Amino acid sequence: MLNLSTISIACKMSDAKSEGEALGRRLAGRNKAEFARAHKIPGGPSMLSQNISGNRPISLEAGIAYAKALGCTLAEISPRLAAMVASASDIKLGEVPAPSPPLETALQVLADACSHAPMTVRLNVLELLDLLVKNPAANAEDQIPIIARKLSGERTQLTGTDGP
Repeated sequence: MLNLSTISIACKMSDAKSEGEALGRRLAGRNKAEFARAHKIPGGPSMLSQNISGNRPISLEAGIAYAKALGCTLAEISPRLAAMVASASDIKLGEVPAPSPPLETALQVLADACSHAPMTVRLNVLELLDLLVKNPAANAEDQIPIIARKLSGERTQLTGTDGP
């Protein structure tokens, strides 16, 4: 006996199959593994293969990545996902936090800022940067206040003030 759940699953599989076939046509003649790596497709080459075969439906994150990489609309990749996004357009998102800069950018800014600092300050910063590099699991956002306090302490010792 068919129920709503069975019908829903069958529709999703049908969508996945037709979306996968369309994606496969767009990628015809390309090295799919290289494409997935070059465009940072979520799930990599394996997921791309599963999307093309219809074994896995295209996720929203992957659909966006495919559309950007292929220079087309989300609706051209997946009408299902485009409809989902359109239906959510009236939902209030609330405050979306700004993305934090990549660790490399933060480290470069810090290194540039210290380029004219006294030698003791630079040595302490290098020590802290070395700690961050050696412990990539450490959350850079947690380490930045430590570095700032260390720099502030050095500035106080060198100038006798808390300010610049």
